[in-house]
Amino acid sequence: MNYTADHFSITVQDNGIGIPATEVEKVFEPFFRASNTLNIQGVGMGLAIVQKCLDLLSATVTLQSQLDQGTTITVTFPSPPPDA
Repeated sequence: MNYTADHFSITVQDNGIGIPATEVEKVFEPFFRASNTLNIQGVGMGLAIVQKCLDLLSATVTLQSQLDQGTTITVTFPSPPPDA
């Protein structure tokens, strides 16, 4: 976790199959499934739902991935006002 006066962030990293570089920008689209996940269960809604929820919280999500190396996702939230 990273915390500053104006934001805090949480990073989650795995060592999984990764996402092909040409498909990373599409993973937040509803029903998108990376080409290397066709034999893995799912419908492609998880990250699309995460993106919508974070939009409601004025937060951001970034994703970095390397094929066969894993994926890192960072969620950044604005810090609440001091009197909250």
